[in-house]
Amino acid sequence: FLGCANPLPPSGGPRDTIPPKVIEFYPKSGLTNYRENFIKIEFDKYMDKNSVQQNTTIIPKLNADFNWSGKKLEIKFLEEPEKNTTYSITIGTEIQDWKGNKPDEAFSIIFSTGDNIDSGRIKGKLISANPVGASIFLYKLPSDTLKIKSFDITKEKPNYNIQIGSSGYFEIKALKDGFYRLIAVRDIFKNGFYDDGEDEFGSYIEDIHIKQDSVVNIKLKLGPSIDKLGPMLYGVIPLSNNIIEANFSEPLDSNFLFPSSIGIIKIGENNSYQEIVPSSIIISPENRYNLMIFVSNTFDTSKTYRLECKLDKDIALRDSIGNIIRDTANSIVFNPVAKELNLIPKLVTPPLKDSVQNVSPDKEFYFVFNVPLKRQDYNNSFKLMNLTDKSDEKINILFKTDNIIIIKPEKKLSSDVWYELSFKSDSLLSIENIKFPDSSYTYHFKTADIRNYSGISGILKTNVECEGDFYIIIKNHLTKTYIQTKINNKLEWKFDDLPPGDYEFEVFCDEDGDAKYSYGYAKEFRYSERFFLPKDKITLKPRWKLENYQLEILNK
Repeated sequence: FLGCANPLPPSGGPRDTIPPKVIEFYPKSGLTNYRENFIKIEFDKYMDKNSVQQNTTIIPKLNADFNWSGKKLEIKFLEEPEKNTTYSITIGTEIQDWKGNKPDEAFSIIFSTGDNIDSGRIKGKLISANPVGASIFLYKLPSDTLKIKSFDITKEKPNYNIQIGSSGYFEIKALKDGFYRLIAVRDIFKNGFYDDGEDEFGSYIEDIHIKQDSVVNIKLKLGPSIDKLGPMLYGVIPLSNNIIEANFSEPLDSNFLFPSSIGIIKIGENNSYQEIVPSSIIISPENRYNLMIFVSNTFDTSKTYRLECKLDKDIALRDSIGNIIRDTANSIVFNPVAKELNLIPKLVTPPLKDSVQNVSPDKEFYFVFNVPLKRQDYNNSFKLMNLTDKSDEKINILFKTDNIIIIKPEKKLSSDVWYELSFKSDSLLSIENIKFPDSSYTYHFKTADIRNYSGISGILKTNVECEGDFYIIIKNHLTKTYIQTKINNKLEWKFDDLPPGDYEFEVFCDEDGDAKYSYGYAKEFRYSERFFLPKDKITLKPRWKLENYQLEILNK
């Protein structure tokens, strides 16, 4: 009866936040000529057994049973280990004890069934805002060059799968001679594969050549998952006799909302049809996954209609990263309603809160309305005034979409000054010729005092050859300031109007010419771009410009 008891940690006392760790294990790591069929590991705490089993990796793969006795674990092999083979058993960082605490780093045992331990090693660091739970996938590449070219990591399980802890550091030991391909993955489905479009991804800058007793030190970044699928049209809801709402699988790019992007087809007898071009399309102010579509004439409730999103790449609806709507989910049939809906025009999102301070002198002001507006002259409707000298600022009034007006000052606003932004709503007119209720809106704000801002300029010293342009990023983690600029042909760079504070640098080589860092690609495999993290840390004081700063990145 006592032997069947389920051992648990005693209750009571302060909350346990100490990470669990391994205190005993067998065999010792590095043992050769191992003839046993089991591994023993003892933890210092009671563990969540399922989390340990799910996050234990045996490479090369061996089927095994997990048997527990209190804090002790025995991993028993269910098949005979291969002869003259080095094995690695790794327990990742996603295991947890009964209190939910996770270890700071992974644990591994390496042993060989032969006379020698393969001794190649890769040591590295994953650069990520949240490395915990990410994995390093390492693939042993075939020796045949043609097979390497056709090697597809989206269809292959890695030879090594190492989980990353909070530090981001990792080490892969006991590697045979040869070439390896290394990527970082956040394996969302925990299936041991990279799932394209789902998992976060980052590749190393090149394939890694391992020789016995060699240690390769690397660093790589984990990038966001890459969405390669266009949006889908999910449904249509008739709101009135001339307004319908279309629901999509993801938010759409407001820069590609053209009336010609959508056709509304009236289906008649003998399958004849008549196409109606919408008078206006706006993103719903209440749900960014929806479009509100307006037509000039009322729908015929005795007919059936089909909403069709055009696939012409110049006008097609698309998501925020440019994927156009899928051709398999771009149309839907609906039946209209006879209901009349007189939407009262109103402002739903103001450009800022009243009396807000520390506003950027470069700010543009967005007014979002619930209905499309007539695109006409509204120069007398909006006013921006400097409250210090009561002078009016010259402004440009622009339409982003039919229901979003942007107020853009012609020049940068003065520093540390109060302003008043106002508009008269009764001067606005909806696309259906409905006037706004008579009301005046006024917003007061104070610009940031950029006279206290700093700046830095300098030159890049490097022996790195870049087939493209160098870009430099300056970072202040406290204020979340991340500003990027291109380094010119003379390797000169400059940052103006920086808030005072402590800064670090990052440099990358833009080899593909898109002015942003590339984390590499899994499909049609491409390496990531090279990046450098100089150890320089500088403090910029108020109203103080640092010039001729020499930033150094060197190939060692």
